[in-house]
Amino acid sequence: MDIESPERAILTIRTCPTLAALEKEGTGREKLICQDLTTSLFTRIAHHFNPKMIVTALKVPPRKSYSNCSSQWEFRLDR
Repeated sequence: MDIESPERAILTIRTCPTLAALEKEGTGREKLICQDLTTSLFTRIAHHFNPKMIVTALKVPPRKSYSNCSSQWEFRLDR
């Protein structure tokens, strides 16, 4: 987690065994799990700490041109 300011942090997930298994499976389920479900999960967790927190997926599978991480998320407070 890179905390850039009190209002913004970036969470980078470098390796993810679940993503590796989904990519190997090859059915495309990584979109449902990594984009839809994980966004919902991270948003619920963030709202537990602060209901004003916004969670944005910056890099999510299916992966195209980035190989330095599995996914990347921004947590931001808009005041």
